[in-house]
Parts: sequence; C-alpha cells; structure tokens
Amino acid sequence: MVKEASIMVPFLYGFDHCLDAAHSMLHLTVQHPKLEHLLCVPCVSLQNSNAMRSETPDHAPYEKRVAAILLELGIPASYGSDSGVPLQREATDLLSVGADIYGRDQRLTPEVAARWQAMQAAAAQQGVSLLLVSAFRSVEYQRQIWERKLAAGESVAQILRVSAPPGYSEHHTGRAIDLTASGCDPLTEAFEGTPEFAWLAAHAGTFDFSMPYSRGNRYGFIYEPWHWSANETILGS
Repeated sequence: MVKEASIMVPFLYGFDHCLDAAHSMLHLTVQHPKLEHLLCVPCVSLQNSNAMRSETPDHAPYEKRVAAILLELGIPASYGSDSGVPLQREATDLLSVGADIYGRDQRLTPEVAARWQAMQAAAAQQGVSLLLVSAFRSVEYQRQIWERKLAAGESVAQILRVSAPPGYSEHHTGRAIDLTASGCDPLTEAFEGTPEFAWLAAHAGTFDFSMPYSRGNRYGFIYEPWHWSANETILGS
C-alpha cells in the first residue's frame, strides 16, 4: 500500500527535481488511481522512490557527479581506468567566439578563444575558411547526447567509439573545437580531403592546436580529423 504521508510538498528541491518528481507521480497514479488528486500539487518529492532519476546535487564533488551519470547511462564505473581516457574538468571561465554553422553561440576559455580566432584569421588570409561546428560542451549536454543515442537503440559499446562519456569529453574543458569546411558534411572523415584540413595539418601547431584522435589512437575512438584541441602543456592546465 502506498501511503500519502510519504509524499512531501512543495518546492523543497530545485526545478529539475520538481520535473523528475512530477514524472514519478504520474507513474504512481497510473498504478494507484486514488492518488490522482495529488497531481495538482505544484512540486512533489517521493522519498526513497526508485522511479526518480538518481541525481547527485551540483555541489557534490565532480567525480561523484560524473560517477552517478555513468551509472545512469550504463557505462562501467571503471571506464576511465580501463580506457585511459582522462577525466575532463568543466571550464567555468568561458568567452563567446561567435556562432557555429548552426547559428548557436559557442564558447571557449579566454586563452583558447584567442588562439582559435588568431588561427581562423591566419587561415582566412590564405583563402582557407575554417568553420566552427562545436566548442565548449557541458557534462549535462554530453549526457543528453548519450541519452538520445541510447534511445535510438545504440549500445554503450557503439556509442563509446564515437562519443566520450559525460565527464570525459575534451569539449568540457573549453579548449577543444570541431571544425568543418564549406560543402563538407560535418563530423565526417571527408574533412580530411579538404584544403582546410591540409592547412590545419601544416599550421595548427603554430597556434598550439593538435589533433588528438588520429587513426588507431590509444583511446579507441574513431578517427576524428575534425577535432582539434589546444595543448594542455601550453596552457599550463
């Protein structure tokens, strides 16, 4: 029997928790129609309910937050040690570098933003147009990417080949960019055959950018000629 006394109201937790609790209440009332009247409550929290998404508060240590997300997504807790992919910290000091090819505002750390803009300008002077696809990406955004892929039927093993788990993407650091060229499908190996890639291969090192995911890279990711990141040693991070 479900006891109404186990339900607490209202606004004791943040908005996100309210949404999660509302979904839990909807599921609960389907099984127990007599509790339907409780849906009118603005915000609820079901204590000890397995129906709620397990979520670690934002103020929890970063490692614990990432570990909780990995558990939710079905990614082994030992992923980091098994793969050798380092945990990547979320950047907090970010600067807009303008819109990407989709019109979304993109951000990088101030140091890397300056390097990217200088590199883009240098390429343009030589008739090469480097187009931005993606830059900073939060842990939460990366989780959403994973959730969409899982919902589409992809396995964890399949996704790990093409997308770093939340907490392990270089994009979290604000020092990584994905690039493309006019007429080239974004995020495909076709970028390797463009003048833009040839220019990057010859000149990106001048601006302290490198391509970490070459063919046969040690992390097991697919070849990503579009992904470039500012060297950590240069930034002192």
